[in-house]
Amino acid sequence: MSKVADSFIEQRSKILAMVQFTSRPDLHVSDSPEDSGLDLLVQTVFALDYLGLFGVALKGTIQSIRDAKEATQILGTMDREKSSDPSLRYPFPVVVLLFSMQDDSGYYAWLVEPVGVREGEPKLKLHGSPNCEPFNRTSLTYLIARVNDWYLKYFKYI
Repeated sequence: MSKVADSFIEQRSKILAMVQFTSRPDLHVSDSPEDSGLDLLVQTVFALDYLGLFGVALKGTIQSIRDAKEATQILGTMDREKSSDPSLRYPFPVVVLLFSMQDDSGYYAWLVEPVGVREGEPKLKLHGSPNCEPFNRTSLTYLIARVNDWYLKYFKYI
């Protein structure tokens, strides 16, 4: 793909993500440092104070995406093509967002998933391969609840 097309996809993916994130007053979004392997850092606001942080890696494609299964296949192919260090670990939850430039549809997959909240032992699970779900305002609400619940348990646990 050309540098122009890559730049278009990169910019548009960020804009599509920001449309979702800025629809919520309980989120503060900033660019991630260039060497972090992430594109955005999102802080959640809970009870008028910052509660948690999660990272976002942005991906995009020119092709249309029919469903979550196809999004998973596309994202899996992209992950195999990337040259970043697979041993890179994050000490906080991280999602990957995939957007289609054809119809602005979005999908998410956990890269580092917050787990163990119900058991009272908050942990982070590193996913080796993506499992995409549609990304929209409803799923964003779910993601934020998962992140906030994890941090609430984490701060009690430590």
